[in-house]
Amino acid sequence: REQTHPKDFTLSEIKSADSFKAGLLFHCFVDTARENYMQENNVYSIMPASKLITQTLKLLEDELFYDRLNNWGLVSSYFEKVASEELEYPIKEEDALKWHKLLQSYFSQKPSIETRKVLFENIYFDKTSIKEVEDNLAIIKSDEKVLKIIESFYKHFDKLL
Repeated sequence: REQTHPKDFTLSEIKSADSFKAGLLFHCFVDTARENYMQENNVYSIMPASKLITQTLKLLEDELFYDRLNNWGLVSSYFEKVASEELEYPIKEEDALKWHKLLQSYFSQKPSIETRKVLFENIYFDKTSIKEVEDNLAIIKSDEKVLKIIESFYKHFDKLL
């Protein structure tokens, strides 16, 4: 993960990078900005304690915002093949392709307990972890404070740039 999720870079580096590297860096930028925002707004303090709570929160975000994008087919098409740049990382082409297919499946419909089950099984979550995530998801998706923090991050994301 350290190789595919760099931490020290600037927005100007993102702007000057080739499309693959820019996408990778922007993904990392969003991850970092999101996590910092969630911590600064103490979202985790109002959520159940869990080693999987960060992932659970991201799954809720997927569910909440899926309908705001109407071109998931186009997004999915970007994962039809493995980019040559991906193979510069220590990953086998068949593993990268398997990950792509899993993402395409996940993007194909609004996230739900059924789509998450497929995702979990393919990333080798055990039944206990799956139950923990789903139970915590049910709790946090009805917490107005959590929902407000999530919405605020997305509403004000441009100010973080």
